[in-house]
Amino acid sequence: MHQVIDFFQRLFEAKSWPPRWYCGQWTDFHGWLYIVSDVAIWAAYFAIPVFIFSFLKKKKNIPLPTIFWLFMAFILLCGLTHIVDAAMFWFPYYRVNALFRFVTGIVSWVTVISLVKVFPEAIKLKTSADFEKELEERKKIEEQLLAAKEMAERSEKAKEQFLANMSHEIRTPMNAIIGFAQLLDGTKLSEEQQEYVHVIEKAGNNLIVVINDILDLAKIEAGKMQFESTPLDIPEQLSGLRSLFAVKAEEKGLELKVETDPAIPEGLLGDGSRLSQILINLVSNAIKFTPSGSVKIRAELLDEQLSQAWVKFSVTDSGIGISEDRHEAIFKRFTQAADHTSGKYGGTGLGLTIVKHMVELQHGTVEVSSAPGQGSVFSVILPFPKPATIGMNIEPRTAEGIGTHDLSELRVLVVEDNEVNRKLMQILLREWGVCTDFARNGIEAISKVQDEVYDLVFMDIQMPEMGGYQATRIIRKRLGLNTPIIALSAHAMAEETEKSRLAGMDGFIAKPFRKEDIYDMIVRFAGLKHAS
Repeated sequence: MHQVIDFFQRLFEAKSWPPRWYCGQWTDFHGWLYIVSDVAIWAAYFAIPVFIFSFLKKKKNIPLPTIFWLFMAFILLCGLTHIVDAAMFWFPYYRVNALFRFVTGIVSWVTVISLVKVFPEAIKLKTSADFEKELEERKKIEEQLLAAKEMAERSEKAKEQFLANMSHEIRTPMNAIIGFAQLLDGTKLSEEQQEYVHVIEKAGNNLIVVINDILDLAKIEAGKMQFESTPLDIPEQLSGLRSLFAVKAEEKGLELKVETDPAIPEGLLGDGSRLSQILINLVSNAIKFTPSGSVKIRAELLDEQLSQAWVKFSVTDSGIGISEDRHEAIFKRFTQAADHTSGKYGGTGLGLTIVKHMVELQHGTVEVSSAPGQGSVFSVILPFPKPATIGMNIEPRTAEGIGTHDLSELRVLVVEDNEVNRKLMQILLREWGVCTDFARNGIEAISKVQDEVYDLVFMDIQMPEMGGYQATRIIRKRLGLNTPIIALSAHAMAEETEKSRLAGMDGFIAKPFRKEDIYDMIVRFAGLKHAS
């Protein structure tokens, strides 16, 4: 211990030894070769840590950074021993040199021990060859994913095309069936014949509901379901539900009640048609599964804030009820409350699935409370924004009755390839005194609008030789005509309305249409006067 203390007390004392030049027989060449070599080694040992430090500074997330710092310390100390060796030719600091070598030895072994510890981890580090191999594998996976994505997109496109074609092929004849049934219903019929006509209308409308359910589900799955934001009249919508289901309820001897909370603010913004669709599904189910008793529809205000209100719609029935273990299942597609339900009551099992999706897409919730033999309560809670302008006056649109306008001076072109639908349009328009021309495809339509002046054109979308979109673009761009053109389409997908607008059409009617739809378009676009 005395020697150690003495060593550090005399660390920089150089009197005990002569400079290295005087230790032995050094020649000038031999001595300077030793000095230059030590300086060169020191310079290299100094440069290496500088590069490592720069590397660590730029590569902040490099693996095993501690071992790099130990290497830097080890190499710097090795370099310092060499520069001290060179300096000792003039300054005999042998004790300092010994201390540097001792510290260098400690750091060297710390580095070795650290290397032993990190060696297994270092072995696992990927080489450039490994990275290249991994990159190639990733490229293959990306190519496979891209191919899978393209295949999925093609499949989705094929599915959409199939649904569009299915819709067209079913809706086109259904348009004629329901249309002629309506016309037949307006003629003198015996009681038995009227019953037959009503059965035809009911069956046709039920089939359209099934088609609409399938199309809605496809739109939801494709993320293409869109919601409008227009002023709502909730009491009016509930009153409309009462009118819609009054006959059906009366046929079954059910009491149909409607209640509206007067606290619900006027003019809330939402999608009226989607709200009606949700409630129609719920009320239709309630009436279907209620053999006797009552069905009650209620809207009540749950909460109101400055910019938004939450409204709860509930449909309560005294029907057959649903067991608790089936409450979640009934919202799944093609699923009904019990295995025998479909056979006894009918239906696809899609209605509640669509209700749930529609409600959740509008940031609402849907719940069911029910037990076998005790009826059911379906509740829907939806948020509705308030109009931005406080006190904004909202004037509801009032539909004018059929026959209140003089249509006798109008000239209308109907472009339709289906013979039965042409006949239906001819009967409807003749009933209102409209002078009507017909074309079977877009080519004929272009020829006719060049030769004649029309007040309105009803244009089918899908036709042989030339479809309605192409014909409309030619009429608008090449012929420069601004005659109102209304799309008649058996494609009921949401994007069809936008496609018709982009093609230059002024309105859109989905098949099967009601005669009120046709009349409404004529009134809106043909510039009419009221009948005297």
